[in-house]
Amino acid sequence: MPDRVLDTSSLSAIFGDDEQTIKELLEEFIVSSEKTMTDLSAAVDQESAAQVKSLAHKLKSSARTVGAHVLADLCEALEAAGKEKN
Repeated sequence: MPDRVLDTSSLSAIFGDDEQTIKELLEEFIVSSEKTMTDLSAAVDQESAAQVKSLAHKLKSSARTVGAHVLADLCEALEAAGKEKN
Protein backbone atom coordinates (compact mmCIF):
# COMPACT_ATOMS: atom_id res chain seq x y z
CA MET A 1 0.00 0.00 0.00
CA PRO A 2 1.33 3.47 -0.80
CA ASP A 3 2.62 5.71 1.97
CA ARG A 4 0.12 8.42 1.07
CA VAL A 5 -3.53 8.38 0.13
CA LEU A 6 -2.93 11.17 -2.37
CA ASP A 7 0.10 11.57 -4.63
CA THR A 8 -0.03 14.96 -6.31
CA SER A 9 3.27 14.53 -8.15
CA SER A 10 1.56 14.09 -11.53
CA LEU A 11 -0.47 17.28 -10.97
CA SER A 12 2.68 19.09 -9.89
CA ALA A 13 4.41 17.91 -13.05
CA ILE A 14 1.68 19.56 -15.10
CA PHE A 15 0.97 22.67 -13.02
CA GLY A 16 4.34 23.17 -11.32
CA ASP A 17 4.20 25.40 -8.27
CA ASP A 18 0.63 26.55 -8.96
CA GLU A 19 -0.78 25.24 -5.69
CA GLN A 20 -4.02 27.18 -6.11
CA THR A 21 -4.85 25.40 -9.38
CA ILE A 22 -4.00 22.02 -7.87
CA LYS A 23 -6.17 22.83 -4.85
CA GLU A 24 -9.08 23.83 -7.11
CA LEU A 25 -8.74 20.63 -9.15
CA LEU A 26 -8.76 18.53 -6.00
CA GLU A 27 -11.80 20.37 -4.68
CA GLU A 28 -13.63 19.72 -7.96
CA PHE A 29 -12.60 16.06 -7.75
CA ILE A 30 -14.05 15.79 -4.24
CA VAL A 31 -17.36 17.37 -5.23
CA SER A 32 -17.82 15.22 -8.33
CA SER A 33 -16.62 12.08 -6.53
CA GLU A 34 -19.15 12.49 -3.74
CA LYS A 35 -21.97 12.37 -6.30
CA THR A 36 -20.43 9.41 -8.10
CA MET A 37 -19.92 7.52 -4.82
CA THR A 38 -23.54 8.15 -3.82
CA ASP A 39 -24.68 6.83 -7.19
CA LEU A 40 -22.28 3.88 -6.90
CA SER A 41 -23.64 2.97 -3.48
CA ALA A 42 -27.18 3.06 -4.86
CA ALA A 43 -26.15 0.85 -7.78
CA VAL A 44 -24.66 -1.68 -5.36
CA ASP A 45 -27.86 -1.63 -3.28
CA GLN A 46 -29.91 -2.17 -6.45
CA GLU A 47 -27.54 -4.95 -7.56
CA SER A 48 -27.07 -3.20 -10.89
CA ALA A 49 -23.80 -4.73 -12.07
CA ALA A 50 -23.65 -2.67 -15.27
CA GLN A 51 -24.12 0.57 -13.35
CA VAL A 52 -21.54 -0.45 -10.74
CA LYS A 53 -19.06 -1.20 -13.51
CA SER A 54 -19.71 2.12 -15.25
CA LEU A 55 -19.58 4.29 -12.15
CA ALA A 56 -16.55 2.51 -10.73
CA HIS A 57 -14.73 3.02 -14.03
CA LYS A 58 -15.59 6.73 -14.02
CA LEU A 59 -14.39 7.20 -10.46
CA LYS A 60 -11.27 5.09 -11.07
CA SER A 61 -10.24 7.24 -14.00
CA SER A 62 -10.68 10.54 -12.20
CA ALA A 63 -9.01 9.20 -9.05
CA ARG A 64 -5.93 8.13 -11.01
CA THR A 65 -5.80 11.54 -12.69
CA VAL A 66 -5.51 13.39 -9.38
CA GLY A 67 -3.23 10.81 -7.78
CA ALA A 68 -5.74 9.08 -5.50
CA HIS A 69 -4.30 5.68 -6.36
CA VAL A 70 -5.66 3.78 -3.35
CA LEU A 71 -9.19 4.88 -4.27
CA ALA A 72 -8.52 4.06 -7.92
CA ASP A 73 -7.42 0.54 -6.98
CA LEU A 74 -10.60 0.01 -4.95
CA CYS A 75 -12.67 1.26 -7.88
CA GLU A 76 -10.82 -1.10 -10.20
CA ALA A 77 -11.89 -4.02 -8.00
CA LEU A 78 -15.51 -2.77 -8.03
CA GLU A 79 -15.37 -2.35 -11.80
CA ALA A 80 -14.15 -5.94 -12.19
CA ALA A 81 -16.92 -7.18 -9.88
CA GLY A 82 -19.49 -5.30 -11.92
CA LYS A 83 -18.09 -6.73 -15.14
CA GLU A 84 -18.32 -10.24 -13.69
CA LYS A 85 -21.80 -9.47 -12.28
CA ASN A 86 -20.47 -10.41 -8.87
